[in-house]
Amino acid sequence: VQASFAYLDSDLNDKSTQFTFMPTAQYYLPFGSVLRPSIQVGAGYVNLSQSVPITNNSTSRHSFGGFTWAAAAGVSYFIKKSISLDFGVQYADINASYSGNTSVKVKTKGVGGTIGISLYL
Repeated sequence: VQASFAYLDSDLNDKSTQFTFMPTAQYYLPFGSVLRPSIQVGAGYVNLSQSVPITNNSTSRHSFGGFTWAAAAGVSYFIKKSISLDFGVQYADINASYSGNTSVKVKTKGVGGTIGISLYL
């Protein structure tokens, strides 16, 4: 399971957050011991919220929720058999609807880098 949270606070006093919860499957290619390449795919839920100032005393808050999926390729460096540092490149796609009117949608996609720590039980 992959969960992430992002927070942005700009100089213009608008604030945005993104929360993602995504079950994932990861496959390690069958070569290497300490340094192992892998591929990963997942799908789940995303919530995007934004607060925008209208006047000095009021703000407008908008919230979107919906489906997201991602695919990644990377390499893991195994510090121990049960702990790895993970580095990769990920493509993500988001399709979310506005909470006040589901006909208003946000669709976005992009490529980014990933860094993580994995614990194996």
